[in-house]
Amino acid sequence: MELAHPNVAEEPRDVAQEAAETIARLKPPDVPAEQFIEDVMGRYAAVLKLDRDRPANHQAIARAIDRGALVRKDMEEDEGGSRSSEQIAELLNITRQAVDQRRRARKLIAWQDAAGHWRFPVWQFDETGRPFPDLASILEELPGDPWSDMIFFLSESESLRARPLDLLRRGKSKRVRLAAMRFGRQGA
Repeated sequence: MELAHPNVAEEPRDVAQEAAETIARLKPPDVPAEQFIEDVMGRYAAVLKLDRDRPANHQAIARAIDRGALVRKDMEEDEGGSRSSEQIAELLNITRQAVDQRRRARKLIAWQDAAGHWRFPVWQFDETGRPFPDLASILEELPGDPWSDMIFFLSESESLRARPLDLLRRGKSKRVRLAAMRFGRQGA
């Protein structure tokens, strides 16, 4: 998705709507919307203040936001995409409330979509449809943000020489947990 830029002739309302949708997709689920907006506005104001002595590069900022949104979309769709709370409840043969309890207890990874619905990446389940046995203990070591969790599992690790998800699939959960401990300390 391309954000509208000041030099593009569009209605201000359309530009604002696109910006709001992009910001909504980037908001971590555990951060209240008001706090997230304040943080974004504060960071944007800081960038503008730093750029006062240099020509402002609003297009570069907008492109960076666009790239972040694309990376997030790729992560959402990676390795089979995601399922709703209801679909996970059916998969695990438990109630939707039990799925929500597992999510809150960090036994499952989930993020909220723009509509506020929880989405669960399918890659966290083994070939039998169950969460990987050591997933919860690995999640305990990570910073606690669903996007940090996703980045950890789906990104190549220099120390592991593989993606943590691939090692988890091969039964190397102890190595993944140690990498998660290092990642958690760096992210904290």
